[in-house]
Amino acid sequence: MAAAVDPSTAAFRVRPRNDDVCKYCRQSQTSDKPLFYPCKCSGTMMYVHEDCLKRWLETSQSNKCEVCGFIFRFKSIWKLDTPDSLPVSEIMQGLYKSLTTALCIAFHRSLVIFMWGIMLPLATAILYETAFPENESDTGVITRMSKMFKLFNLTYQILRFNVNPADWYTGIGVVVFNCVTVIGMLYLREQLLQERGQ
Repeated sequence: MAAAVDPSTAAFRVRPRNDDVCKYCRQSQTSDKPLFYPCKCSGTMMYVHEDCLKRWLETSQSNKCEVCGFIFRFKSIWKLDTPDSLPVSEIMQGLYKSLTTALCIAFHRSLVIFMWGIMLPLATAILYETAFPENESDTGVITRMSKMFKLFNLTYQILRFNVNPADWYTGIGVVVFNCVTVIGMLYLREQLLQERGQ
């Protein structure tokens, strides 16, 4: 099944020339990506690729042309050799594709949560303790290098659940403090620039 612009208007059947391009991607037509004339625009704004038009409508959250205001209508067009019912192989391929897509999305989101919610605070805590030790005896170069070595062993410690919750809280506090500080400095900079411009 393929979604296509409703070809009920005569303007849709106007054939483009070789030098005509899509008004969105500015590319000419190819055998698999022909140019269409689905609205009332003319000149260099006349032709579009179907994929470019659909992508633009999804991005703009609209169903009409942003130039001429023509409302687009889409309908499903089935191939002539389309069977009455889908074979089991097609159904299984669709399920497999949906499952792999869902697993990839879940893995990606889990990795993002792991990196930002666990790795970053713990790594920040290690760097903070190395740069600002609580005891004077920990200010030596060897001691600081041994603490820095914990960064390379951090993932292994997390997988073994051998992590001190206090380090995580410290890391969260440092990260939040730095983010608030940077945002505050940027806001102050914008205020100073606006006052200087006035």
